[in-house]
Amino acid sequence: MRMTLREMRRKLLNAVCLFILLPSAMQAQDLAPLAVSEDIRVSTLPNGITCYIVTGKEKKGFADYALIQKGQSDAETAAGVLSSLPHLGGRSPRAFVSSHGCAPGDGGYVTFLPSSTRYDFPCMPVYDQTVVDTTIMMIFDIAANFPGEQAVIVSGDVSAQSLLEKMKTFSILVDRRVPHADSSFHSRNSSDTLRSLVMRTASDNVASLNIFIRTPRPDRSEMNTVLPLVTGMYSRELVLILRERLARVLEEKGIPVLEVRGTYEDSASGPYDELLRLKLSVPVSRIADASRLSAGVLAGIDSSGVGIPEFRYAKARILEEEAFRCRENSTDREYVDQCAAAWLYGGNLASRATVSAFLSRKGLPEERELSIFNAYISSLIDVSHNVTLRFDLPAGIPAEGLEDEFRQGLDEKLDGWFKAGDTLSPIVQSKSKIKIKSTTREPVSGGSVWTFSNGMTVVYKKSAGIGRFDYALMLRGGYAGITGLGNGDGPLVSEIFPLSTVAGMPWTEFNAMLNTAGISMRATVSASDMDIRGSVLSSAKELFYSALSAVVNTRRPDSNAFAAFSERTKYRKSLEQLYPRNTGRILDSLSCPDYEYPGQRKMPLSCVDLQSLAEEYYAHQFTKCGDGVLVLMGDLDEETLKKDLCRVLAAFPSRKTFSPRPIVSCPVRSGRISLFSESAEGVVGGAETGLYIQNEVRTDISLASDISFDIASRILRIKLAALLAEDGCTGEVSVVKKTFPYEGMGIRVSVHPCSPGSPYQIPAQKVQEDVRSLLENLADTVPDKETVKVLKTNLKSEMKELGNRPWALIDRILVRYSLGRDTYSGYEAAVDAVTPESVRKLFSSLVDSWNIEYVIG
Repeated sequence: MRMTLREMRRKLLNAVCLFILLPSAMQAQDLAPLAVSEDIRVSTLPNGITCYIVTGKEKKGFADYALIQKGQSDAETAAGVLSSLPHLGGRSPRAFVSSHGCAPGDGGYVTFLPSSTRYDFPCMPVYDQTVVDTTIMMIFDIAANFPGEQAVIVSGDVSAQSLLEKMKTFSILVDRRVPHADSSFHSRNSSDTLRSLVMRTASDNVASLNIFIRTPRPDRSEMNTVLPLVTGMYSRELVLILRERLARVLEEKGIPVLEVRGTYEDSASGPYDELLRLKLSVPVSRIADASRLSAGVLAGIDSSGVGIPEFRYAKARILEEEAFRCRENSTDREYVDQCAAAWLYGGNLASRATVSAFLSRKGLPEERELSIFNAYISSLIDVSHNVTLRFDLPAGIPAEGLEDEFRQGLDEKLDGWFKAGDTLSPIVQSKSKIKIKSTTREPVSGGSVWTFSNGMTVVYKKSAGIGRFDYALMLRGGYAGITGLGNGDGPLVSEIFPLSTVAGMPWTEFNAMLNTAGISMRATVSASDMDIRGSVLSSAKELFYSALSAVVNTRRPDSNAFAAFSERTKYRKSLEQLYPRNTGRILDSLSCPDYEYPGQRKMPLSCVDLQSLAEEYYAHQFTKCGDGVLVLMGDLDEETLKKDLCRVLAAFPSRKTFSPRPIVSCPVRSGRISLFSESAEGVVGGAETGLYIQNEVRTDISLASDISFDIASRILRIKLAALLAEDGCTGEVSVVKKTFPYEGMGIRVSVHPCSPGSPYQIPAQKVQEDVRSLLENLADTVPDKETVKVLKTNLKSEMKELGNRPWALIDRILVRYSLGRDTYSGYEAAVDAVTPESVRKLFSSLVDSWNIEYVIG
């Protein structure tokens, strides 16, 4: 008898509740709601409107506002209220918010969901009380035009109590709201059988299989409890395991896996069923085989579950992600989304620390938890009832038979061939002993610099966080120094790093062992340097020492892995046709078309000897570990670490050599460069249509230039908002830094049409002319003193917060040791040095330098 979604949901709940309840012998009805974050205040106004006020830490002097309405409005009504309201003195709401730097989002200022309407007004100034009063009055004017239940959300640099009192005053503009019948949840797929769809793409010879697995959302009464945390963690672990299994099974069968992705959408992300999505891209000639084998992987994990090693691996990976999230403050936008999800769907308002602490706690014995996890998998996967397939195929490729291949594969029940190393030899002790020769203060982080007798340099900083530390080993010398490298092959050197064995293990097994123990490791090679970085559970530090030593001393090329990699690269260009173009790389290539070491990869490989050249490079790098710096930041005891490093670093080769920074010359175009390209049809993930403008000037990378361009970009973003609102567009402003082939900085503007339903759709030519005019006017106009003052205060706050973010500090430390520039310490003085006139001069220099325009229409 076919199991219904309701029955599947009940089975899943029974399995997961065991995990939650056994440790404390609780009853299901006793599941307590999660505690609300101390940053969030929830109130109900006299007219029944719910109010969420968040004291955010992201932007000094600014706040994000949102109005959420249960029940869908329509585009005509929304356009009307954004055009005219009774208490704005004749100004339209759109003109009012945009004049204060509030730019429209992808849907303009309003988003329509099947069950709700949402107005967003991000980054409004709160340093001007008149603007605050007018903004709140405007929001309640909009609320008065809709009779149903509503919620107001404010997140930013605000006082919760004073803002709440102000809202109570303005709420008299709105009568008591009428409760809305809860029709907020919608099924993604009304069918209870396996379905398949076909999408045509612009790719030449790459096909993709998308697998969508639906599962019922928890009841609203269960949403604000630990239950969704557990089911969410299990779903993320399942996506990770399936993603890894799909890649390994297909590779074992000789099918080039060009791409494998996985995502999980929980009940707080929208009004639909929960969704697990897997995407697998292969050569179009192998899509039928991939379809059959993918079904076998699903059937195998459904019938047999996973074992302890694979479960440990997935859990460790997810806990690392949670630990990383916990160290980052939520942005104002993230807080607004969290509050909206709580009001609409019952999501929790817990802090990241609360969620991370619960997920990482010690609960059931591992074997017992694994049995519950496998029961969860069996409850969730039911191919006959809750799975949908979508085949993304090039034009002209028949789709007939692909679903049949998938159905046939369900009988194969393939396992995942999961392999992880289980041992790693201790560090080979060097005959010579080393010691710390000198200790100095590190200016960027405020930590310590230890110079060892073998020439190695270590930066240590004790930072916030419990039970984990971050690391980076940077060695000078990058791919620009590799003689014989093909034009455009430089970025591929990073991808060759894991095509190796370490301590006799294939990299996949070595890396799986590290991940299972709570250690991440990845390598990146730039034109000038290479670095190996990651995060480590403090309890796994001895394994980390051995692993890093093993990489330096025992890494060897894996010819089979490289052969598979070379085969995959043949399809890279076709794979890229599935997605919007990397416009940043295109803009860079327009300014320096003959640069031999671009950031973009050129396919297929232009250098037939790439592996041997890359391996010679790595072998050379690891003989000179003293030519760089090792950064360790986090939960490590200083005295114990000193003793550890005197033992550990003795095994690191450290020839007395110094890699000079490469000098790369390349002709640079000047003046205005314009290029138009048609948007490709069938691009997965949305249209490419947009305008991209980049203005650059040659200047040294320094703290002063960093600060100046940051302030200038914020001013441009504020000025651009009014233009975008008028033209029905959304956009972004970002700072561009270049170290090769020249040192320079610039500002990039990206503009896109708002999604259908926005009030205006203006031709690209007008937008292009408007943005040009805006930039030229900024070169002739001194910015408002008050605006510059607030932006400087905001930037100081952000720079101070950067000091609490280990990865951001590590990046600045590496810049200091690579470029010889300190781009952090002394930031207060650098910010104070910015004046309205200096900003105007910066815009003037940008307008007078070279300008690149790229239009996709």
